[in-house]
Amino acid sequence: MGRLKYLVIAHDGMEVPVVFPSIIPHVELAFGRKVVSAGFCRITAGGWECYGESMGISKKSRGDEDSRLLTALITHMEAVG
Repeated sequence: MGRLKYLVIAHDGMEVPVVFPSIIPHVELAFGRKVVSAGFCRITAGGWECYGESMGISKKSRGDEDSRLLTALITHMEAVG
């Protein structure tokens, strides 16, 4: 799989990460949503790593903060099934 992109959106008082393939522009998934951060991500031995920025929507990755958020979401999803 190639490079992945992500957004963190504010939804119902929560921050929700959305991961998608790099062929889709950030702006397409950001439209009409309150975007907190955006960039690129990859899976590493220690979990997810978030980095970079989306020039199309002028949002940057929050680095470790976004990495922890994405890792926590995936870990929770695996736990519940």
